[in-house]
Amino acid sequence: MKNYILPFILLSLSIMLVACTETPEGPGDSVEDEGGPEITGIQPDEGPVGIIVTISGNGFSSSEQENMVTFNGTEAEVQEATESELKAAVPEGAETGPVEVSVRGQQVTGPTFTVNEEAMSIESVEPDSGNPGTEVVIKGKNFGTNLQDIEVYFAGTEAPVSEATDTEIVTQVPEGADTGPVQITAGGETAAGPTFTVTQAEPSAFAISGTVVDGSTGQGIEGVEISFSSDIGPVYTDGQGKWSASEVQAPIAVTASAEEWDFPIHTKLVLGPEQELDFTAQQSYSPPTGTRIAYQYREGCSQGTYCDKPFSLWLMDSNGLNKEQLTDESASDHGPTWSPDASKIAFYSNRGSDSDTYQIWIIDLDSGELTNTGIEGTQPAWSPDGSSIAYVHQGNIRVMDLEGGDREIFAAGGGYAYASSPAWSPDGTKIAFDLTEEETYETHIWVMESDGGNVTQLTDQDAPNRSPAWEPSGGGILFTSRRSAVDRLRIMAVDGSNDRRRNWPDHAQTQPAWSPSGGEIVYTSRRMIPISDYIRWIPADNDAWMNVAPDSDAEAEFWANSPAWAPQ
Repeated sequence: MKNYILPFILLSLSIMLVACTETPEGPGDSVEDEGGPEITGIQPDEGPVGIIVTISGNGFSSSEQENMVTFNGTEAEVQEATESELKAAVPEGAETGPVEVSVRGQQVTGPTFTVNEEAMSIESVEPDSGNPGTEVVIKGKNFGTNLQDIEVYFAGTEAPVSEATDTEIVTQVPEGADTGPVQITAGGETAAGPTFTVTQAEPSAFAISGTVVDGSTGQGIEGVEISFSSDIGPVYTDGQGKWSASEVQAPIAVTASAEEWDFPIHTKLVLGPEQELDFTAQQSYSPPTGTRIAYQYREGCSQGTYCDKPFSLWLMDSNGLNKEQLTDESASDHGPTWSPDASKIAFYSNRGSDSDTYQIWIIDLDSGELTNTGIEGTQPAWSPDGSSIAYVHQGNIRVMDLEGGDREIFAAGGGYAYASSPAWSPDGTKIAFDLTEEETYETHIWVMESDGGNVTQLTDQDAPNRSPAWEPSGGGILFTSRRSAVDRLRIMAVDGSNDRRRNWPDHAQTQPAWSPSGGEIVYTSRRMIPISDYIRWIPADNDAWMNVAPDSDAEAEFWANSPAWAPQ
């Protein structure tokens, strides 16, 4: 009996061992040993050929070559690999179906990936090199046609997009771009293209010429020295008052000078090629002296810079006497600017509208009549010929023609970028202004032609530079700069060189204005206790000064600012 029991026990144990080593195979699952690969998810689960898919799980190899990934049977290139994550591009020819991973012969099947439309791609960039400003055509696939949705970058610097179709984009090489790949972002996709080589054009040289004539007779003046702000040597006028120079590069300041001759405008700024640059001179010329100053004023505040009392416009003599109120306090009036014949003053005001909307108004000084131009804007500046007014609207500079018409001549770019303080050159050919840049928040002085061309930066110091005011002779630009604790006056040549301070008082100085003769300056200066703004007068070349508005050091707060000297 015992001989039968032992074989029976051994046979039962063998059957049990075989049963324990077999692993049941469920529906749709491949057979895998313990420790084989496992897929827990894919991201994204749909997209075009070429899109990168991240496969999450465990049991993968950190060596790309030991992992095989297929999309519905079509093998894909593994671009990155860790033990828990693989990245692979959907291969050409792939169709919708399961993602499978095989690691060292062990295979696992994951979720379905849906192959849809072809990915956005860049095929060519023409040309493939050029200067900032060069027009570039990018050709490819699936760009879309919504300009607001398309972003183009040259080595990371965003470029403007002027035209777009599904297969072609027209753009320009942006200022500040470096050599590097062109990239397009649209519809949530990003496509990288070939490298674009950014070159810098050599400044082009050109010839320049002009005449110097007697303003009384119109006859040419011989022997006048014409000098330049660059290293070009001076030239001299011939017997007919003519002169010329070659190999000139912009920007450059051109100055006329001669003994026994005075020049109402002796320096002119050249921002680009010009064929003629003429000067007029007079013997024994004595520039006129203005006697009246317009400004804005309010008093009785008790809330510091947050005072909500309205400003009114006032007039006074340049020594502070004979003050006269021009407008009442029914609205807030700001920024007076004189017409060239001193008969009118333009300003901006919220009268006749809600308190947040300002329009350009004009007051006739003889009749007191107020005229609303209907133009929304601030900071008006009357042109020297009296035909137009430059002003600021939503951070951009515009010009309205008094006979009708209005146009934008400089766009700051939107966002936090903001242009302000437009100021005409004495000959009316240029406009200086200050510009706060969006990315750096730096404020600098710039200059452009009166039609908006040849925009040129003049200051580049690491400090706010504001409120340009042209010297009446045209030879310099006065401005304020905060290179210490407060804003102070500085002056520079019209091409931005020779930036310096004269022997001026060492207190806060903003909003400068020249007298017509160029021998005097008024500006706004702030006291801190109680906080208030004065208007102060100084000679143009020494540190003497006096308060001209208000009349005395009042104990209450007051605000006298934005002085404008009358032409005469």
